[in-house]
Amino acid sequence: MRVKSGAAACVLIAACLVVGTAGATTSYALTDLGASEWAFDVNNLGQVVGPYNPDVAYPSNARVINDHTEVAWDTLRGDHAFVWSGGVEAELGTLGGAWVTVHDINNLCRVVGGSSTASGNYMHPYVWEGGVMTELAMLPGTYWGVATAINDLGCIAGVCGTYPTTHGFLLRNGKMTDLGVIGDTAAGVLGMNERCQIVGASTLSGAMRPFLWENGVMRDLGSLGGYGEANDINELGQIVGRSQVQVVGGAFHAFLWEGGTMFDLNSLVSLDPGWVLTSAQAINDHGWIVGEMVDPAGGEHAYLLTPVPEPGALMLTGLGVVALLLRARRRAVAREGIE
Repeated sequence: MRVKSGAAACVLIAACLVVGTAGATTSYALTDLGASEWAFDVNNLGQVVGPYNPDVAYPSNARVINDHTEVAWDTLRGDHAFVWSGGVEAELGTLGGAWVTVHDINNLCRVVGGSSTASGNYMHPYVWEGGVMTELAMLPGTYWGVATAINDLGCIAGVCGTYPTTHGFLLRNGKMTDLGVIGDTAAGVLGMNERCQIVGASTLSGAMRPFLWENGVMRDLGSLGGYGEANDINELGQIVGRSQVQVVGGAFHAFLWEGGTMFDLNSLVSLDPGWVLTSAQAINDHGWIVGEMVDPAGGEHAYLLTPVPEPGALMLTGLGVVALLLRARRRAVAREGIE
């Protein structure tokens, strides 16, 4: 179903809820969500969002959706951002400048991203809540930044930089933590779960590598052969992203990382000849994955992968239920204002 409100719009594809998660060797059922489409996020209800560009005032990129079907997006021009909640569209505004982007929304309808300020075009991280956009602190010595992830406890992660150095950050209970890098000078944050496990990409010997940061340690997740980045992590620690299959001229393949092993998602799904899953953008707590793939002619498609039940699924379903209960408890704590 395509849902649009006012001048901005998004793609919203509803799917049935499955409680449980996939194991590392689980195979997946593939759903083609359409040609010339992209899928950016999937919530725990199985709803998927992506860009929708009809002839409207603000052609848009629907970036993220929470478990209450609240959607946040920004325009292709980067000059407007919106949140859609309960059938009502609200514009986020800016920090005083002309540019604004959206990167994440939590289940309390708090939105994070980046905005320019009245003093210049450099982006600064913000959090938006209840109609108010608040500028966030940045790492010492940096002059630009973007908040890229927020969880239900209000922990915010993102990236700050000074050319050519960029570092990820975690803002938790008012304390700013520099996440560091794997090897060189650059790192960027792309996803975070409720346990404040953070994923992204960092340079190592000049090449971007996917990482997992937790408890003060940044871990290199390896690759399928070349450059790679981790885009999202769910409550069970499953990580998705993309990686080149070889160092020089390697094509990108979508990956799933779990239990210390990186799997090429193309090996876990039945594909017709010439089709390739090129990127995995998001994964929900039931192991549903969305991303992009290409057809034999090079055309881009959005896809949804759902785990195929197999022996042992009952145990995994129990793990999925536990993860959801823990998540619900964290939401309750967050709503009460207890950190």
